[in-house]
Amino acid sequence: MLLSDFPYGIVTALRNLLYDRGWLPKYQSSLPVICIGNLSVGGNGKTPLVLYVLTALKQHGKRPVTLSRGYGGSSSGPHLVADSDKASFVGDEPLMLHRKTAGPVVIARKRVAGAKFIEEQSLGDVIILDDGFQHRALARDIDLICVYVGSNKALSAFQKGRLIPFGRFRESKIRGLSRAQAVIFNSRSTMPLLEKTL
Repeated sequence: MLLSDFPYGIVTALRNLLYDRGWLPKYQSSLPVICIGNLSVGGNGKTPLVLYVLTALKQHGKRPVTLSRGYGGSSSGPHLVADSDKASFVGDEPLMLHRKTAGPVVIARKRVAGAKFIEEQSLGDVIILDDGFQHRALARDIDLICVYVGSNKALSAFQKGRLIPFGRFRESKIRGLSRAQAVIFNSRSTMPLLEKTL
C-alpha cells in the first residue's frame, strides 16, 4: 500500500479484518447467495454477467432473485420492482434487469433487509447479490469479481491497484482477489496485454 493510499486503505482493511475475524456480524440467509461485484468503480461488465448467471440458473430449474441496492433511485426498499416502476424510484439497472429477465428484482439499500424480504415473500430459491462485494454484512456462498481490461488505461489501473481517490480501487487488489472464488476479465481483444500485466 502506497503512503498516499494509507487513509482510505487502512479503513477498508480494518473493516474487512473485522468481518474476517467475525467481530462484525454477518447475516446468513437461508437461501444460497451468489455475489457479483467488482473491486473498482466504473463499468466492469458486471451487468452482462448478472444476466448470464440468471439465465443459466433458470435453465437449471432454479428461481433466482436479484438483490440490488437500487443505485440512482429514491426508494430505500425493500421493494419488489414492478413493470409500473420508474427508474427514478428503483434505479436504471434494477428496472432493466427486471424487464430483460421478467424475473424478480428486489431493491434494498440495506442488503440484509432485502435478503430477509426475499425469504419472507418466498420470491425464489437463489439470491443474486448485484454489486455487493464490499457489502459484507450479508454472507454469501460464492463471490464473483468482474474486472474490465478493455484498454491500456484500464490495464494500467488494474496493475497499479491504486485506491480511491488516487485510483479506481475500492479496496486492496490483493486482499479483494483473495476473497473471490472466480475473477472474470471483461475483454476480447487485450488478453496478450493482460498476460503481461499479471
